[in-house]
Amino acid sequence: MPYGIFLSGAPERSNLFSALSFFNEEQSNGLALLQEQFLHDILKQNVATINNADRGMVLIKERLCHKRVIVIVDDVAQQYQLNALVGERSWFGPGSRVIITTKDERLLLKVDRKFKVDELKQDASLQLFSWHAFRDNKPSKDYVKLSNDVVDYCGGIPLALEVLGSSLSAKNKSRWKCVIDKLRIIPNHDIQEKLRICFDKLDDHKLQKTFLDLACFFIGRNKEYVSHVLEARCGYNPEDDLGTLGERSLIKVNAFGEISMHNLLRDMGREIFHKESPDHPGKRSRIWQCEDAWNVLSKQMKKWPWRLDVLPFAVLYAIWMVTIVPSIDIVDALIVLGGLVSIHVLTLLFTAWSIDFKCFVQYSKVNNIYAADSCKVTPAKFSGSKEVVPLHIQELIWICWLECPLQSFPSNLMLEKLVVLEMQYKQSNRIVPLQEQLLHDILKQNVATINNADRGMVLIKERLCHKRVIVVVDDVAQQYQLNALVGERSWFGPGSRVIITTKDERLLLKVDRKFKVEELKRDASLQLFSWHAFRDNKPSKDYVELSNDVVDYCGGIPLALEVLGSSLSAKNKSRWKCVIEKLRIIPNHDIQEKLRICFDRLDDHKLQKTFLDLACFFIGRNKEYVSHVLEARCGYNPEDDLGTLSESFLINVNASGEISMHNLLRDMGREIIHKESPDHPGKRSRIWQSEDAWNVLSKQMLLEELIWICWLECPLTSFPSDLMLDNIVVLEMQRDGGAS
Repeated sequence: MPYGIFLSGAPERSNLFSALSFFNEEQSNGLALLQEQFLHDILKQNVATINNADRGMVLIKERLCHKRVIVIVDDVAQQYQLNALVGERSWFGPGSRVIITTKDERLLLKVDRKFKVDELKQDASLQLFSWHAFRDNKPSKDYVKLSNDVVDYCGGIPLALEVLGSSLSAKNKSRWKCVIDKLRIIPNHDIQEKLRICFDKLDDHKLQKTFLDLACFFIGRNKEYVSHVLEARCGYNPEDDLGTLGERSLIKVNAFGEISMHNLLRDMGREIFHKESPDHPGKRSRIWQCEDAWNVLSKQMKKWPWRLDVLPFAVLYAIWMVTIVPSIDIVDALIVLGGLVSIHVLTLLFTAWSIDFKCFVQYSKVNNIYAADSCKVTPAKFSGSKEVVPLHIQELIWICWLECPLQSFPSNLMLEKLVVLEMQYKQSNRIVPLQEQLLHDILKQNVATINNADRGMVLIKERLCHKRVIVVVDDVAQQYQLNALVGERSWFGPGSRVIITTKDERLLLKVDRKFKVEELKRDASLQLFSWHAFRDNKPSKDYVELSNDVVDYCGGIPLALEVLGSSLSAKNKSRWKCVIEKLRIIPNHDIQEKLRICFDRLDDHKLQKTFLDLACFFIGRNKEYVSHVLEARCGYNPEDDLGTLSESFLINVNASGEISMHNLLRDMGREIIHKESPDHPGKRSRIWQSEDAWNVLSKQMLLEELIWICWLECPLTSFPSDLMLDNIVVLEMQRDGGAS
């Protein structure tokens, strides 16, 4: 029975069996030697030299298949190691136990039980540290507070506790204080080197870059948000990367989707970047400390060749000395020198006083800059306008500027390698009127003008924290809207209720209860439609059948029932029949425009394309099949896209895995494709109607824009060789069994 011990960090283990040896990949130069050690430890005798791993596997099975053994395979990093040492249950006798320790949870898929080893608790951490620092199970009396500081820094990782305990052993209190102060700035080298092994084992360079991005920027941020930003930076969906980092215990994602990382792992990641250029932050590929970020942005790092008040005037002074002084009278030369000095002083004053740049970089605010070298913002008191001298940030690939006061960076700001620039400017402008309305509606009085969303959040909490209120936030689309309007429970008095309606289920992670609003039942649909069409709760006698046809078309969506009811009101039966016939061919424009809002809110273009593919081709098909086809078409696993569409209520997946979509949403998606080329199906990116498909395939139209063909019961054994399918990505054909 295999057991898996899943290590979080680097906890220590105790040898419980005196007759056993641990197998660790770092203890040997190859699998064959490990296999020899394995057989020797169990059989207690020398074995023949094993020349290769395959021969070793055969020997292990032959010699141990009748023995009841306990095998501990320690710190496994790769699947082939397990295959070579404990490949099959049949290799060992009945009652045997195999214990596997690893930092990669994916290697434990076939074990019977898994146990996750968490970080040590405070008491256990202090005890382990004390054994290494004081050779006792508790710290010396004068070192209790200092010991607790070190234990807090280590965060329950045995490796760190042992390293620091050993290094501090026999040192006086003064040395302890120096070491602890240094740790807050510079990570311990020995700990970093050992933790770095976990990073180096990430064999994918892109996976390493993702880990480093998380360590620098995204601790405490929502996983969905991080995925969107990383996708923009890397060019692919990072869901698998995040999953791999989680499985290897390098990051954690809590129930609310927030990403966390142990402080020592975070420091290890950041130290990698610090070493790129210890003395020049501007040459690092990522900057996370506000001081370094501002120094780069304002060019407080002294680069003398670029200073406007140094280099040009050094040249002018040299020209004056070499050329002017020998050629003219000394008095005239001094007059020229006086004019040159005056211009130099004015330039120096301009350089020193021309900064009013305010910057928020990675959660930190910098208010005033009094000196800069190459970044200049000229205030109105000088020229009436602002001008920025080019700022060269050649190596930077990422800037996060929260609550940015600018609508854009100046056009001559040189960000040559920048991939992601995160600025937040407009959100607060949109949310402030809603905050004012919330306060006005509850307090029944005018409130002071709110200048920004942060101030609005403070006012809501101050004014409403003692009031018992009911707040309904309707049709929420973004998390920041909830944060700014109903951010915390403490904002409202005891007994208050907050009701949130949204089409995105992911925004409801922290609510106490969720209720899914289903489509209206038939009776309720007919009643709602009748109120709009006949101003009554039931249809007129002569319109019952026609009303039922419209209700069937609307499929329980109140929006559609209201729009069509209002448009058919006061029309005669002949007009009703024409409208209903038209609906079967051309969707109602007003309904489509309102439903289109749901589509437009999909802020990822690839997500929109997935929705359109589903609307055109995959309704009623199995989710697993759809995933395989879409992956071939898109180049990435669409599992997250399908989950997002489901959470946004644009598709449904039943218990059997079949994908469905409301008919009106399907028609909306197909209408988007139809509008690509209303009169020329061959120029559309997708074709689903059999007539259009046949017209295109029979060469009545060109196939230049087609990327997808699905032809079920196809009568052909192959397409003609001269058929032009230039952009085709997926061709699905099922030959008709009756065709010859």
